[in-house]
Amino acid sequence: MAAVKNFLIWSIVVCIVAAVLTSYFTISYFMKPVLLSGQQGQIQVSGLESAIYNVIVVDPSVKVGISDTVTFSNVVRGQSYETDLSQYTTDKPYPFLIRNEGTDPADVKAYVTNNLFSDSPFTGVYSDVGYWVEQAMPEGGGSGAWATIDACSEQCFESTPCSYGSNCKLPLGSSNAVRIVKALKKDDPNDEFLLHIKFSVPQSEPSGTKSTTLVVIGGAVTQP
Repeated sequence: MAAVKNFLIWSIVVCIVAAVLTSYFTISYFMKPVLLSGQQGQIQVSGLESAIYNVIVVDPSVKVGISDTVTFSNVVRGQSYETDLSQYTTDKPYPFLIRNEGTDPADVKAYVTNNLFSDSPFTGVYSDVGYWVEQAMPEGGGSGAWATIDACSEQCFESTPCSYGSNCKLPLGSSNAVRIVKALKKDDPNDEFLLHIKFSVPQSEPSGTKSTTLVVIGGAVTQP
């Protein structure tokens, strides 16, 4: 009888030890990936090319019949003049047509290289050339090529400091670009707008032909 008891006790001890060893081995096995450094993999994304900002003043080489020169004829001292795109107005020149030909929406800045008039009261940051902006819309205005410009089925740009119809006539920068349009879209037919020009002729301005150059710059959209 004593021999049987010894056997049973030994058997129980062996079973307990075996169970403990098995448990220890199992824990060690699952903890190894956490405790030891593993191999590293890479995730790569391609195809994001650099943005191209290319805002242009449309000219005959881009669209036949549309000019990049705005000409005011027979001006008189002391009077104000402005562009217009209307089939009912024949004595005013058409505005500039600005287009985004880049790969991304663009903020549009502009300035003129010099004042139009030698007797201009404007110096420094701003010029004596005023502007306002209009959504491109051929219906009811213009003729020929102007009747085929973008009809913004959606708003062509996010905002402008000076919109058409608001009696806003802000001055353009003088060799210092000011933002005139925020986020001009990049896809036709919603990538154009009209840039109108206005100025007043000083009473004491000397005779002669007056001119300046409009410079338009496209860049990344910024906030606000």
